[in-house]
Amino acid sequence: MSGDRRESSTQMGDATNTVLILAGELLKKAENQLVMGLHPSEVIKGYELACTKALAELECTFYPTSTALAV
Repeated sequence: MSGDRRESSTQMGDATNTVLILAGELLKKAENQLVMGLHPSEVIKGYELACTKALAELECTFYPTSTALAV
């Protein structure tokens, strides 16, 4: 699979490799949580909460560039 990621990143140039690595790491962490005894619904709730918080942080730091470019 690593060869596929490398090739798709080279071809696409759109951070495909980064997305695949991030997804893989999230799955590894979820697996660790499941092995420790957490219920899958708890893992899902945790990822949903993390997503909500990450989106809120991005919203706070987002600056529209379209107004800066309008002259």
